[in-house]
Amino acid sequence: MTNLIVIREGLLFPYNTSEAIYRCPSEPLEKFGKLMVPRVRTVTMNGMMGGNQDWVQDPKAKEFPPRKKSSAIINPSPSKANVFIHESPLTIEDCFFAVKGFQNIWQNLPASVHGNGGTVTFADGHAEYWKWFEPETARRKAWDEPGKKPVDRDLVRFQRATAAYD
Repeated sequence: MTNLIVIREGLLFPYNTSEAIYRCPSEPLEKFGKLMVPRVRTVTMNGMMGGNQDWVQDPKAKEFPPRKKSSAIINPSPSKANVFIHESPLTIEDCFFAVKGFQNIWQNLPASVHGNGGTVTFADGHAEYWKWFEPETARRKAWDEPGKKPVDRDLVRFQRATAAYD
């Protein structure tokens, strides 16, 4: 939460050497012992981008392999393919935001510090503010929570930005 060395030794740091780029300035301070401190990182990467992260996807979804090169970002297209997201402090523990493409489960949670919404960036370089459709999205507290029934519009939105399955 407070170790800048982890960011400085990360694979992306040579390309983005401003430490401030890895955190949202609106993120509330966190209690660390007796101190209130800012997290050094609040942004995480879509688990389907940049590596072999089979744990991210549903076993039924082998037709949507992780994107190891930009040329592999086809479905969804770069303008619709999520790369970075402001992740909830309740689930940000590694460098991947995981979305189970074919299950009604929030594996990781998006942050909700911008008026019931969050920031999402895409492979073509643009960023969007996504206001949550479901009130439950901002209130979620843990990994692997089931999505709203019958349809969780926010979860489906992330699934479509991860693997265009329909």
